[in-house]
Amino acid sequence: MRQTDPKTASLPKAESPDGDDAEFYRTIYQSPHYRIGHGTRIAADNTLSSFVEVAVTLLHDRPRINVSLLKKDLRIIETLQARGYTLNCHDDACVSAELYVPPQTIQAECLGIKKMIEGIMAGHS
Repeated sequence: MRQTDPKTASLPKAESPDGDDAEFYRTIYQSPHYRIGHGTRIAADNTLSSFVEVAVTLLHDRPRINVSLLKKDLRIIETLQARGYTLNCHDDACVSAELYVPPQTIQAECLGIKKMIEGIMAGHS
């Protein structure tokens, strides 16, 4: 039986589909347009990996298309990629971006990403 790690004890647990890894995840910021969260993965060999995840919802005004908003979404996605985030596209018109970070930098990374997104959405970047 795996012992509870105090670093991840307060995070919700989600088993991976293959059952090899456990994941603990917490959403930090959420809007209808994006979500920022962080988590820890515990591999089968008990190694911990901390990550920050950003999910950007594209086309959330479906069936209408807002070209101005899509341009902002692209700037967010390009900025995340430039910061080293791995990008994935999902069937629900969502792009997720993930970056492995040291645990002590999670809060600063989440706040920095939130400010970056808010700046782009407000037209300041």
